[in-house]
Amino acid sequence: MKKLFFCLCLLSGLYCLGQDIKARQVSIETRYVQVDKHFLSEVGLDFGFPTGDWKDQYGVGIGTNYTMNMIASKNVTIVGEVNYDYIFGKEVSSVVYGGPSQKYDPIHRIELMAGPKLVTGKSDISLSLEAGGALSFFNGTSEGGFCWRAALGKVINLHTPPILRMEFGYGSFQYLDKARGALELRALIVLVSPKIIKPND
Repeated sequence: MKKLFFCLCLLSGLYCLGQDIKARQVSIETRYVQVDKHFLSEVGLDFGFPTGDWKDQYGVGIGTNYTMNMIASKNVTIVGEVNYDYIFGKEVSSVVYGGPSQKYDPIHRIELMAGPKLVTGKSDISLSLEAGGALSFFNGTSEGGFCWRAALGKVINLHTPPILRMEFGYGSFQYLDKARGALELRALIVLVSPKIIKPND
C-alpha cells in the first residue's frame, strides 16, 4: 500500500513538473507560427496625445480598436485594423485677443488601416507601419482623409494567456485640411484560446 501511494505521489509530482515546464516553454507574440492559426485577432484600448499646433485646442484622445493579423511568415505579419477614437476638445481663453473663451467640440474619429508588421523571434518585439483612411466627425460636420501610424510593440507576458501586448507609436490623420499628429499608447489582448497554444520544439 505504501509503495502504491509513493508511486502515485511520484507520478503526480512528475505530471505537475511537466505541466510547469510546458507552460514556461509557451511561445507568444508574433511567433504565431507556433499557433494553429493563420489569422489572429486583437482588441485593445488606445490613448493619443496631440502634438503640434492643434494640441492647444484638443486634449487626450481615448479609443478602442480591433486588429486582424494575417500570418505571412515567422517574422512578417500583415495587419488590418479599425479604430474609433474620441478626442476631447479644450476650452481656450481668448483674453489675449480681446474675445471670450472658446470651447472646442470633441472629434469622433474612425480609421481603417492596413500594413506590414515585422517581428523578432527572440525578444518578442514588433515594428508596424500602417496607412489608410480616416473619417472625422465634429461640430455637426464630417471630413475624410489619409491617415497612417508607426508603432513599436512588446509582449508583456511570455508564458501564459491572456496574451497582453503594449504598443507605443506615432500617428497622423487629416483634419481641417491639415495633417494632425499624436503620440499613441496601446494596450492589446490577443484573442487566442490557451488550448491552441503549443510549447516550443
